[in-house]
Amino acid sequence: MLGTIGMAFSHFVIIPAIMRYFTVYTDENVATVAYGLESTFSLIIVLMGYMAVIFQIPLFIMLAIMMGIVTRQWLEDKRLLFWGGFLTIAFLVNPDPTGMTPFIIAATMIVLYEGTLALLRWTGN
Repeated sequence: MLGTIGMAFSHFVIIPAIMRYFTVYTDENVATVAYGLESTFSLIIVLMGYMAVIFQIPLFIMLAIMMGIVTRQWLEDKRLLFWGGFLTIAFLVNPDPTGMTPFIIAATMIVLYEGTLALLRWTGN
């Protein structure tokens, strides 16, 4: 379920933003936009796969807390380390050469992480 939501998020939010970015920053007087089928399709498939995995973050956090590996308080105390790790992961596994996609992916990971912590705080776990 979360993976499907991640793929839909990639399809409806990230990929249109990337394509719009490619198109807007290309000057029509200098060059025309010509997307290669193989590279574009590869970018779409890889991003959908990454987002399917990234949207599993809440599940991994919940399982780690239920198994007693970590506590919510520990996760909140190490928040900035996780944010840095998310940025690092986003830049390392990024198939897009522009540098815009890693920030979108990292922001998504941070929102999922913080949303999970807020949900845990609200439920009292």
